[in-house]
Amino acid sequence: MGSDGMQQRIEEYKTRPRSYSQVSQWYRCGHQFYLSRIKRASEIQAAWFAHGLAVHYAAEQWETSGRTLPLEEVHRHFDEKYTREIARARAVEPDERQWFSSGPYAGIEDIHRRHIIGLNQVTAYVDYYQAHPDEVPWPGADSIETEFALELGGVKVVGFIDLVVDHPRKGVVVRDTKTGQKPTEHTQLELYALAVNTLHGAECSWGDYWLAKTGRTSRALPLAPDASRLTEWVGAMDEGVKREEFVPNPGQACARCPVRRHCAYAM
Repeated sequence: MGSDGMQQRIEEYKTRPRSYSQVSQWYRCGHQFYLSRIKRASEIQAAWFAHGLAVHYAAEQWETSGRTLPLEEVHRHFDEKYTREIARARAVEPDERQWFSSGPYAGIEDIHRRHIIGLNQVTAYVDYYQAHPDEVPWPGADSIETEFALELGGVKVVGFIDLVVDHPRKGVVVRDTKTGQKPTEHTQLELYALAVNTLHGAECSWGDYWLAKTGRTSRALPLAPDASRLTEWVGAMDEGVKREEFVPNPGQACARCPVRRHCAYAM
């Protein structure tokens, strides 16, 4: 793509709505944000991308059925989504030897391994909620994959919340399903709580994660969604994009960066 076309993409991104994933990526590494979202550099493929998407999809199908869908049907939804996502990744990079490895497992081995892991995690998801029938979707909104759009300091922020739970002890709880590691900071949950409080009149002050690796939720996290702090957090990113500031942040994270092959700063 010529310089005119690339500049047009930059200009388009300056006015786009923001999301948690965009903003957090820009803070982690502005150059990764630029390469993946604006330059649209080809990415290294990995079975864990398909794994995460398929677990989320299968869980959503079970939730939207009113938690009545038989487990074999939930597994079928996982299988179909996983197969589609792996096929999409193979279309981008047919040589699975070039995919990310996962620990000792090469890309081609990881495809089969994560299919089995994902099916077990989907089973664990269903088992968890059947063992905790009092943790139900909150009736105050469309609480499964809850879409939201907020204005923070003139910046539109959009997103989807995996599940808003009506918890028997904590009240309204925003819950995110994680197939990877548990996050060490919780701005995502703070943003989600602000969204349900602002848009749906909830009084959400708790959040947690359903962790696929353990088959259970994390410890409940007290939240104090601060509109001014989140406005500043989003606003600084928005202004940075408008100023075309895409600062690289080379370090250990480069090893798992999907656009590292195109990065002059990768370590």
